[in-house]
Amino acid sequence: MIRVAEDIVTYALDQKIEDPVKFLKKKWSPELETIAAVEREKLLAQSEAEESVTNLDFFYQLDDYMKAKSRKVSPGMLRTYKVMKNRLLAFQKHQKKKIDFSGFDFNFYEAFVNYLTYDHMHMRRNISIRGLKKNSIGTSIKQLRIFLRDRIRRKIIHPIDLTDFKILDEETDAIYLSFQEIRTLYNLDLSNHPHLIRFRDLFVLGSLTGLRFSDFSIIKPDDIRDGMLYKKQGKSDHWVVIPLRSEAHDILITRYKGYDAPLKQGR
Repeated sequence: MIRVAEDIVTYALDQKIEDPVKFLKKKWSPELETIAAVEREKLLAQSEAEESVTNLDFFYQLDDYMKAKSRKVSPGMLRTYKVMKNRLLAFQKHQKKKIDFSGFDFNFYEAFVNYLTYDHMHMRRNISIRGLKKNSIGTSIKQLRIFLRDRIRRKIIHPIDLTDFKILDEETDAIYLSFQEIRTLYNLDLSNHPHLIRFRDLFVLGSLTGLRFSDFSIIKPDDIRDGMLYKKQGKSDHWVVIPLRSEAHDILITRYKGYDAPLKQGR
């Protein structure tokens, strides 16, 4: 038994296997004692080759892709990946057919879009809603295409024609206030409604910086330098530098002294 163990460790070292002890624990069995050393080495090599075969299960590969991206993208992007995965799992359950790389064609695309448009159930403000909007569907299609192209570039799967995988979108209403209207809100006397002051300041700050709520609601003193706001966006993981208007500067420095913007003041 000791000799067999030594042979397995020697083989692992010759093959430059990262953890020979782990390899030994995994490969050793009493049956190996009755096999000649040469045949034993062939068996180990064959077993190792079989384990190195790529797992082409769709969701295994998707999880592997998400894991590889976890250190490179923002938490918001990871949530987008998870939403796409959950929609694909729901579609697989709906059609009662396993999703496979060989099945990505126009028929799959059309069936997936139709499912998301008319059948997919999701929650919005604790209300169950059937069907998604075009922009939401387009996001999942876009991320699915990016994932498939990544697997193709890595030669994990054979090339797939994604020409028909169109990204759906629709025009949205762009509602905005003029600077004069924002200034009117900024100067509005709310002394009779003090509970509204913090929300007014948050709204004005967001309007003057263009940042997402998740970004401008956690501004720190160190983010403000020489009249400029330096902020790393949570969703895109990119830095932005924003010149501060006097009103925005006053909200951050004078009214709240730069500590977590107006949000923390109401906690």
